[in-house]
Amino acid sequence: MNQGYGGGGGGWGPPGGGPPGGPPGGGMPPGGMGYGGYGGTPPGVPPYGGGGNFPPPPGFQGQGEPADPPGPFSRLLLPIGIAGVISGLLGVIPLVGVANCCFCALNMAGIAAGFGIHFSRNRMDRVSAGEGAAFGALAGTLSGLIMALISYVTTRGNLDQAFARLPMSYQRDYGEIARTAQTMSFVIVPAISAAFGALWGFIAIIAFFKSKKRTN
Repeated sequence: MNQGYGGGGGGWGPPGGGPPGGPPGGGMPPGGMGYGGYGGTPPGVPPYGGGGNFPPPPGFQGQGEPADPPGPFSRLLLPIGIAGVISGLLGVIPLVGVANCCFCALNMAGIAAGFGIHFSRNRMDRVSAGEGAAFGALAGTLSGLIMALISYVTTRGNLDQAFARLPMSYQRDYGEIARTAQTMSFVIVPAISAAFGALWGFIAIIAFFKSKKRTN
């Protein structure tokens, strides 16, 4: 077997002194450089079997396609709104809303839906764990406000009717307590929902959407 022609790259030449179609007796093929298994390699291409040391393209996340560069957080505002509305409406449905007794679990449903919609429209976007937590916190805040508002509207009339049947002294004392509690719900419910929403948003990115997690 004769060694291939063209220098540093490729392998061994066939019997007879050169590659098929090459000059008689060997030598470089026309153009001055042999490619493939019979000679050198094109400029910028690692030698056969050598692997080379070429850096990945900018933004490459190891998932087969380059990711978009980091964008402003405002790109997530629409899916945050969608997530908050879904979680808030689910939370006021009788029986379904009971799931919120377990770490505001319905926030996870809304957050997953919001991220799913966002990534279906922006396949190359990547979200960091911090952005995921902020996403969940804002979605949870909106969800809590929706639940508090709907609860206030639907129960205010029933409370007034119930207290109207009580003696005046009870109406004055307990009625004031009930109204204060309803007002405070606009602060307490969104705050609790935001805290658990941040947790669920973080978990969503590192566990359920980990292929979309930004690593840099």
